[in-house]
Amino acid sequence: MKFSEIPYNKPDINEIKIEFEELLTKFAACDSFEEQEKLYFEINKIIMDFYSDENVAAVRYSLDVNNKDYEELKEYFDNIRPDFQQLVMRFAKLFTSSKFLKEYSKKYGNFIIDNAKRGLLTFSDAIAEEFRQEAALETEYYKMKAEGTLNYAGQERTVNSMNKFLISSDRAVRKEANEAVLNFQESKVDRVNKIFDDVIKIRTSMARALGFKNFVELAYLRMEKSFSQEDVKKFRDNIHKYFVPLSIKLKERKRIRLGLDEVLYYDSPLKFKSGNPKPKGNPDWIVQQGVKMYSELSPETKEFIEFMTEYELFDLDSRKGKGGSGGYATYFYKYKYPFINGNMNGSSFDVYLFTHEAGHALQSYLCRNFSLMDEINTSSDLSEIHSMSMEFLTHDYMNLFFEEDTEKYIFGHFESSVNMLPHLAKADEFQEMIYSYPELTFEQRCSEWKMLQKKYGTEFKGSDNKYLNEGMSWLNRELFVSHPMYSIEYALAQMVAYQFLFLKKENHESAMRKYIDFCKLGGKYNFSQSLKIAGLKNPFEEETVKEMAEKMEELIDSIDDSKF
Repeated sequence: MKFSEIPYNKPDINEIKIEFEELLTKFAACDSFEEQEKLYFEINKIIMDFYSDENVAAVRYSLDVNNKDYEELKEYFDNIRPDFQQLVMRFAKLFTSSKFLKEYSKKYGNFIIDNAKRGLLTFSDAIAEEFRQEAALETEYYKMKAEGTLNYAGQERTVNSMNKFLISSDRAVRKEANEAVLNFQESKVDRVNKIFDDVIKIRTSMARALGFKNFVELAYLRMEKSFSQEDVKKFRDNIHKYFVPLSIKLKERKRIRLGLDEVLYYDSPLKFKSGNPKPKGNPDWIVQQGVKMYSELSPETKEFIEFMTEYELFDLDSRKGKGGSGGYATYFYKYKYPFINGNMNGSSFDVYLFTHEAGHALQSYLCRNFSLMDEINTSSDLSEIHSMSMEFLTHDYMNLFFEEDTEKYIFGHFESSVNMLPHLAKADEFQEMIYSYPELTFEQRCSEWKMLQKKYGTEFKGSDNKYLNEGMSWLNRELFVSHPMYSIEYALAQMVAYQFLFLKKENHESAMRKYIDFCKLGGKYNFSQSLKIAGLKNPFEEETVKEMAEKMEELIDSIDDSKF
């Protein structure tokens, strides 16, 4: 069954409640582990089926936010999700008080018990209505982003389709295109700020109702972070210490490469005077090349890409009314299907997106036959290791996409990976600030953003645009709304992805085997445990960050970028 053939399913929450209640009653009355274990799986199946139906609805909506049927079904799930979550919490409460916990732990591992206990801390009946309101605000922001168009060069265009102008080798075109996008974003400030302000208030209210000091504490549990805020602060400090200077050095190197007196805000997207590398074909062609690549990369990736293409589990074209900003990967438990959504725009981003999201999808595919949802799912910090490592592990095949511009793409990828890290640390520190102090005004939040831009060397230069100069660009961060406190995970994962890069340079087959085995760990272990099992260095150790910065500097310095 192809993705397009998956049935339109609108489950009746009342019928689910009746079935759930019956199973919970039986679960509580069990006299043997074997009997209760069977019921555990029955309940787990109901949960996975509901999440699958909800996720299919969300994906279809993201593919066309203007489709009224998709919008209606998305709203339906948003409205009944708190009711379903109440049932899940009742099950978690019964499960964590089961007299057979030792048997569950022995057979499946303690992680399923820990996950259930953590889940109980993140939801209660008291926040059900605010849970709905949060989902509605997230959808409002998502739809606004997907529907947004601007008039440029005589045509109505989506922001995603502006990329070819933003990276133009003609500096005047770059400036004009950037101004058009910034003016469009500035026109949405009042509406976007209202959404942000409302969602910060609602999340803060939910956190306090659950007994937390602020939403940061709740977000750490929601995101299954197995580390502390203090751990993250030290990691951010190490990025500032080792990677910010390297990023500044690379920006100066780029200035020289571009032949500019100063790199201004509209020069940021351009990497090479001769123009950024571009894949030599459209999204369908990229998938065809990707099939060749993954068929050779490993037996596991060959099987994976054949599965993805057979069941048409991609949607990669950018079009009006399509959401997801860059892209995402997701998984439907009921069908054992990964799915990749992307907004390809004709730039090197297309190949980055394809390899990154394929890393996510491959992990869920490799774990698809696990019996428990918690075995398949991984925490966000681990999931980004799967995706970001895949970007590097496929470097030997980039000639399939870029031909004569392959070296240019690889150098640009190295450079971008370093320059991204200060932005991620900035984003994490900013979100920690606005949720720790929810009473901050819009102007104060913008001021904090500007301060952090300067701290991490990511400030914009040469603009008289109010949107940039007054620190409003944080309003354009979709993840801040859809996945709050989800930034530092990318930076942590980058430190591990670098390790896979250097392992690959030593022995590609060995690195690929280690990567596949790492993916197959699934959600059984937390971040630090998984790294230890795989024999990988922990980014929370300062020496790891220092070593990766030194190795990346040496690697980038070994490449003569003047030839590009």
